[in-house]
Amino acid sequence: MMSTPTKILLVDDDPSILTLLSRIFKSYFQDSILLTCCTEPERAAGICISEEIDILFTDLDMPGLNGFKLLKQVKAKNVLTQVVILSAQPTSNALQSAFALGANEYLTKPIVRDELIETTRYLIGQSKRWRQCMSADLASSGR
Repeated sequence: MMSTPTKILLVDDDPSILTLLSRIFKSYFQDSILLTCCTEPERAAGICISEEIDILFTDLDMPGLNGFKLLKQVKAKNVLTQVVILSAQPTSNALQSAFALGANEYLTKPIVRDELIETTRYLIGQSKRWRQCMSADLASSGR
């Protein structure tokens, strides 16, 4: 079970950002992740509701459902989902709001490859640790 790939969902209304990020993820993480890319935040919300997503990377400024609203919906469904906000306009208000809503990380655009990889490695580890704790709790309560 330790070899289960980490499920990562990338959400950005700019397809070129998704292409760039998915290339980075695929070259560095290969088979250790299952990557889904989505340009429509409403569709991404549906994916997060129907599947267990380990890490969500979402753009902040999108038409319709913005990154904050998506973050709220995802955390309401599964508090263990790690959420990374991606934003071209980092402001202290946006940063504070993101963390108040449960974001785990906030990366600014243009995305720095090494920062993205380091953040992702950390969150993959954290996600696995959290899931191990949850499965241990479930196993002990099932006795």
